[in-house]
Amino acid sequence: MYKRILLGLRVAVIVFIVLGVSGLSFKRESDEACTIFLLDVSDSMSGLSEEEGIDIIRNIVNSNNDRQQLGLIVFAGNASVEVNSTYKFDLKKIDSVVDKNYTNLGGAVDLAITIFPKNTNNKIVCITDGNQNQSDVIIKAIEARTRDITIDVITPGDDSRPNEIWINDVNTPPRVSPGQKFQIAVNVKAIHDNADGTLKMYKNGVFEFEAKVELKTVRKTNIYFEQTLEEKGICQYEFILESSDDIHSENNMAGVTVEAGSKSRILYVYSGSVMPGVSGAIPFPDSFETERVKSTTFHTISGNLWQYDLIIFQDVPASDLSNTAMEALNSYVRDQGGGFIMLGGLRSLSPGGYSQTVLEEMLPVYVDPKPGSKGEGLNIVFAIDKSGSMAQMHGSKTKLRVVIDTIGNVLNLLKKEDKLGLVLFDKVPGLVLPIQKFKNFQEIEDRLDLLTAQGGTDIYKSLESSYGLFKDSHSKFKHIVLVSDGQTDRADYSKLLKAIRDEKITLSTIGIGDNVKKDFLESIASQCNGRSYVTRELDNLFDIFKRETAMASHSWFKEGELVPRMFDSHEIVSGISPEMLPLLQGLILTSSKSPNNDIIVSGESTPVL
Repeated sequence: MYKRILLGLRVAVIVFIVLGVSGLSFKRESDEACTIFLLDVSDSMSGLSEEEGIDIIRNIVNSNNDRQQLGLIVFAGNASVEVNSTYKFDLKKIDSVVDKNYTNLGGAVDLAITIFPKNTNNKIVCITDGNQNQSDVIIKAIEARTRDITIDVITPGDDSRPNEIWINDVNTPPRVSPGQKFQIAVNVKAIHDNADGTLKMYKNGVFEFEAKVELKTVRKTNIYFEQTLEEKGICQYEFILESSDDIHSENNMAGVTVEAGSKSRILYVYSGSVMPGVSGAIPFPDSFETERVKSTTFHTISGNLWQYDLIIFQDVPASDLSNTAMEALNSYVRDQGGGFIMLGGLRSLSPGGYSQTVLEEMLPVYVDPKPGSKGEGLNIVFAIDKSGSMAQMHGSKTKLRVVIDTIGNVLNLLKKEDKLGLVLFDKVPGLVLPIQKFKNFQEIEDRLDLLTAQGGTDIYKSLESSYGLFKDSHSKFKHIVLVSDGQTDRADYSKLLKAIRDEKITLSTIGIGDNVKKDFLESIASQCNGRSYVTRELDNLFDIFKRETAMASHSWFKEGELVPRMFDSHEIVSGISPEMLPLLQGLILTSSKSPNNDIIVSGESTPVL
């Protein structure tokens, strides 16, 4: 008899089945159990792909109770422990590297015997076609039985072997209205064809009805149940799959909860300039419960995001969010499966805002402009306070030296057509470098070595000098960045600021420390269509300079009529034809992390949706 078995193509499988079901053995008096899966990934494996084998194991693991440990050994010519015995593991792909030219089932069994924990009821589940060509598997199988280890075999592509059928997934809307009809879809899978069973449905613990499951020529199917909940409340549905030739019952149960009566909740977060009820705000149908909050107050509710089904940001700038709030939003999406929509705009997607934050990690795009984005040349002037207070030390450098070095780093951001000017001032402008192209920082540094921080502060004269540098400038984009850490003498700025505006020069201000006139700096910046910052940390200067350089050059967005086009089909745009897409009047130049996920684009590849 053994000669005939050894000559058979699936000798190992036959031996395992015989040894697994015959004879009496001593059972350990223990409630603890351990199952080690042996997954055959050899090239000769037929009837079941590696992905399908992973799918089988994953579903058994997901339905495991906390009393059974599970492990996984991957084998072919040699065996490797993919997962040591544990109660739960997340199997997405196989990392072990084995020689796929051979099949050594005996070696895999031998390795499994060595990794079982003590004092547990042990089982080996082999997922293999049995085409063994190395080692004496019979001896290893007998050794396993002498150690009271039971053996099950899942053999793909052979209907004479035990099948495995399981509930793969249950899909239904989490919330419905009372009296609303809805559908529950139960996805059932099997290892090979000709699987059948009975799927029973229980509603709040009470049997409702059952449906026949027949997988004749396919290995998966959906069973649909039409349901209606007449009263408000939570309903628990449980499904049990029964099959006569099934091996594992642990993965034959699944449940889902449906709530009737409550509307889906949306949290709509808007920046202060987009008020609800006016143009730009999003209307929502009455079927949703919508809460609207300003972005500056988002941090106060960031610890309770779980109560919302969807969060929408409408042009929310990064400056309105703390790091803690961003982390909470990231956890809401990543860990809780919450929905998130970000509607971009000039505030939210401006350079340097969400760059390198956890929120950018969540988004399908990189928010900073593409490197090398083309645009007209920028003329930018930095007006730097060199009064006595700038001689204070910041680490090993004076504050003035830190600012100057940061400007040196900004040179690396400029395009070849950009030009830079410099005004260093105290009571009077102490050094003025005309707007020009600098090949490297050394050209500027050579002019600054003899400068020292001293004297008072006169911002008016510094702006007057900066404005004068643009006399011969023909650039479309002209920008001044004022940096100061102190107070300034009073003066009438109205005529000077009007002259700056008339020349289409923009002005941004950066206050360093707590002694600056914040309101004053904000006022002169807003009058010249710029931005105002106050920072206590000089380490933030480069990010601010980088943002200002990009924004002033307009390299991060494109103006004018742009024609969007459908890049790919998706259910989110079902019913919308390409002709229905409106013309765009401008576009922020983000870049896709995965262009294959783009749905609507403009130009060559700039993502719109």
